[in-house]
Amino acid sequence: MSAMLNSRRLLGFLALLIALFVAGDYFLRFHMILPGFVELEQQEAAKDITRCKTAIAREILHIEKLSTDWAVWDDLYQYALDGNDAFVTSNFQWDTLPTTGIHLIYVINSAGKIVYKGVISPSTGEMAELRQLPADEFPADHFLLRSPDDDTSLSGILLTDFGPLLLTSHNIFTSAGEGPSHGTLLFGRFLDEDVIRDLRQQTQVEFTVRDPLSAPFSETEKQLVQDLAANQQVSEIVDDGKMLAFGLLGDLRRQPALLITATLPRHIMERGKVTARFSSIVLLSAVGLIIISFLVLMAVFNLRSRKRQELIEALVDQRTDELRLSEERLNALSDASFEAIFLSEKGFCLEQNRAAESMFGYTVEEAIGQNATAWIAPQDWDRGMNNIRDNVEKPYEVIARRKDGSTFPAQVQARVATYRGRTVRVTAVRDISEQKKAEREQKVLEDKLRQSQKMESLGLMASGVAHDLNNILSGIVSYPELILMSLPAESPLQKPIHLIREAGKRAAEVVDDLLTLARGVSSARETNNLNTIVWEYLESPEFFNLRGLHSHVLLRTDLDPDLLNISCSTIHVKKCVMNLVTNAAEAIREPGEIVISTRNQYRETPLEGHPKMQQGEYAILSVADTGTGIPAESLDRIFEPFYSRKVAGRSGTGLGLAIAWNTVHDHSGGVTVESSSKGTTFDLYFPATRENLTALPESVDILQYKGNGEKILVVDDDERQRTIAIQILNLLNYSGHAVGSGESAVRYLSGETVDLVILDMIMDPGMNGCETYRRILELHAGQKAIITSGFSESRDVQQALSLGARGFVKKPYHVSRIAAVIRDTLLHR
Repeated sequence: MSAMLNSRRLLGFLALLIALFVAGDYFLRFHMILPGFVELEQQEAAKDITRCKTAIAREILHIEKLSTDWAVWDDLYQYALDGNDAFVTSNFQWDTLPTTGIHLIYVINSAGKIVYKGVISPSTGEMAELRQLPADEFPADHFLLRSPDDDTSLSGILLTDFGPLLLTSHNIFTSAGEGPSHGTLLFGRFLDEDVIRDLRQQTQVEFTVRDPLSAPFSETEKQLVQDLAANQQVSEIVDDGKMLAFGLLGDLRRQPALLITATLPRHIMERGKVTARFSSIVLLSAVGLIIISFLVLMAVFNLRSRKRQELIEALVDQRTDELRLSEERLNALSDASFEAIFLSEKGFCLEQNRAAESMFGYTVEEAIGQNATAWIAPQDWDRGMNNIRDNVEKPYEVIARRKDGSTFPAQVQARVATYRGRTVRVTAVRDISEQKKAEREQKVLEDKLRQSQKMESLGLMASGVAHDLNNILSGIVSYPELILMSLPAESPLQKPIHLIREAGKRAAEVVDDLLTLARGVSSARETNNLNTIVWEYLESPEFFNLRGLHSHVLLRTDLDPDLLNISCSTIHVKKCVMNLVTNAAEAIREPGEIVISTRNQYRETPLEGHPKMQQGEYAILSVADTGTGIPAESLDRIFEPFYSRKVAGRSGTGLGLAIAWNTVHDHSGGVTVESSSKGTTFDLYFPATRENLTALPESVDILQYKGNGEKILVVDDDERQRTIAIQILNLLNYSGHAVGSGESAVRYLSGETVDLVILDMIMDPGMNGCETYRRILELHAGQKAIITSGFSESRDVQQALSLGARGFVKKPYHVSRIAAVIRDTLLHR
């Protein structure tokens, strides 16, 4: 019965092996071998079509070189001016010119009048007229006429009644190549059957050329032209022996002109079929060897299994009585351990405790007699068995395997012991999954801690200087604005004071950069357009300075005119543009270019590493350069704060790309970077909006924001800020009053009423702006207020706004900005 069962299993295995052979043969033939040869056949067809195109291009180049030799010639230069007959007699010999490959010559003077023309029919050898070119005079805007100072030639294909014409146009200069140009020289050669026959011999490709003027294209050919315009190459299988490959050449106006059809033998596919048959033979041989090996191994395995079973049975019979006597004591000791404990001899399990059963899933009955490899994952078999063989007693780690096939990390320690006069091995196994998990979590926490400490240091530095520095900068930004408003437009002080104000603004932007990294982008958002932000940067002093430092770099823009708007912090996005362009310029060591482009894109899924991105429309800012590229080992670190590969002494603090990353991240966007030795491209994704632009202009007409004597209280602990604020309010025709603390403001308003309160958020010592406003509201419910701070919008600012404060103005003060916010707050009901 057992033999019959084994026979059935063997037949089942053989049937399965044959089925696998058939499936494998089919897969190899039709999914690996033949598709590869089909792809190779297509590549060779593409090369053949390319050779045909290149051969025609060489003919055009030949005509172009002849044209250049004639066009830069003193005699022709003079002939174009006076049209002397002696030149015609000496040079335009039409009995010899066709043998040099010239079928057409036009000499056109600088006024567009034809001084000489000659066209010889390729079929009759007689002089002919060509209706595709003007008969007597070329209009000034004719596409074949070159700009007078252009020393290059225009070459290509022109379709004519006599067939395709390889035509070149060149300005006429002196032999020294000097002008002014006396006109244009046209040289042409017809692409007739003789020329094509020569090209077939050169390329060793059998091809034909069709053009729509000699005979209109059929519907099939028209479809081919459309496909070629989109795909560059189209091929068609005729039969097992040959295939057709098609190519397309455009004329001088980039319109489809020549349809090239090459008839190609399918030698590659024939070799593919031979290879497929050979692979089937090899596979069949391999299956045969597997069957034979399997039968041999089965016989050996059965023999070893019987011997092993006999050994186990002998050991069990011999030790049954002894094991029964000590079983309870041994079980009591081992079961008390939290570690899995095994007792083994010659690598075979004799006993295990309850912890082992719980840890690995084998019952005691299943475990006894098992080889140690049953508890070890295959990848650690060699190491585990070597340690058992060498009686290694030091703890070591392996990947352990449970009964269900799952694995876990384990620590193993063993001792050799004598048990009932026999040498056995006692092995303790401890599951260290939680330990490994804790180590991984510890590493993650340490990495996060290091990053947090880095950002905390930056935050402490930024927070420590931002408030005081912005207060100091207020004088550099606000006073120049006040002075500029009082100066006449023609004053010579306008420009230097304007430069002082811009310098102050840039210093404030540096402080804002530090706050961006420490706290994120929390400035007020406005609707703007990336194109506008790019142009504002390109017209800024920073860009003019950069262009002076890197004069070898050409900057080009490709901005989408239909680009969607974005809701953004304009100052931070402009900083992104500046940082990316600066990095790109510094990466270019030799003459190169930077391309700034914008485009719209709809995304279904977020970019990798940017989970905050939502499905929807995005406006993309792209900055590409032709520099040296970023090494692969640095790509993962370029967005870390303070990381910089720039040489000491040059620009670069390591904050630029970190600011760009934080800015885009805080706008719920994404960043991608592609880099090679040929250059780097950064793409910044910003969520698009359909809202109209709301960005305030750099300057506004202050007259429209003049007040009517409204009473405004300024609360600020810095005397300079109070002075600047009062001067701005007086300029705007408001009645300004100032106090130096929140407590003073509460006392003042306990007996007075004002139309508006301007509150500094951070005042030390005493109440901050948020607490002061809360106390003011207890005195005057609904009191209108504006919050100011040298920081970006903080949590306290948000709380004040939620209490009813109408707006937030960031220091240093800009007259136009604070004027607009005051007016908007006063008019709000």
